Amino acid sequence: MAETLGPVGPVVAAWVVRGYADDLWELYAYDPPFAAAGDRPRACPLARYQAARGREVTSRLHRPVLLSDDERALVARLDGSQARDQLPGGAEAVETMLTRLADAAVLVG
Repeated sequence: MAETLGPVGPVVAAWVVRGYADDLWELYAYDPPFAAAGDRPRACPLARYQAARGREVTSRLHRPVLLSDDERALVARLDGSQARDQLPGGAEAVETMLTRLADAAVLVG
């Protein structure tokens, strides 16, 4: 990593290692698992806010996630107040969307 950053590479590499050693962040060689959809699914509050305003939301991994119109409508409603069977749409379609949202790290419970 350090050699691809040019002259600042060693400094950045040292900061990354130091932050890891000081428990400021965690490093993964893979996407860590986030929340699966619970009985009363909840989306990240930021994602709910963004879904109410557009199709792109930010995941818990700080990555953009482009939502379909149906996913966007669902995310806006995922505040934990409704049970899965109370969510609009067919049960199979809702489960498919919840799985995708969980895999994309948009859900928090």
